[in-house]
Amino acid sequence: MRALAISTAIVATWLGAASAYAVPRVLTLAADGTAREEGAVSGIRPASELLEGCAGFISEEPDFEVSLDTQRPSLRLRAEGPAATDRPIPSDLVLVVQLPDGTYQCNDDASGEDYQPQIDITNPAIGTYRVWVGSFATPQFSFSVSSPPPES
Repeated sequence: MRALAISTAIVATWLGAASAYAVPRVLTLAADGTAREEGAVSGIRPASELLEGCAGFISEEPDFEVSLDTQRPSLRLRAEGPAATDRPIPSDLVLVVQLPDGTYQCNDDASGEDYQPQIDITNPAIGTYRVWVGSFATPQFSFSVSSPPPES
């Protein structure tokens, strides 16, 4: 059984540095096809440098590398910040993904009522997905991936 692996480079500061870890941590999907990692946003690089119109700030290097080594029906990448206590919406994160073909996708809010960033990819290509989790202000986040196993 092949697994989806996530190489993580979670940054512990808000200063714009690269990874605080010399070796990225690797997560493997659980039997239900999910993985989750906690972290803190780092970065002063405008996300629009990677994709015009993308808002927020990211680190120079990606926070995660998600590798697909087998075809799957879908891939969902999502970041969730902590609930805001002083306003009606949670922290404002942004998600930037570089696809295996080198193109980028960006999301600030999954929908008009879901203020957390989420990118859904149908029939994702085999290869490496480079993921940046950025923010407008709040540094904490929880990143999750889900991809159902291929049908037998």
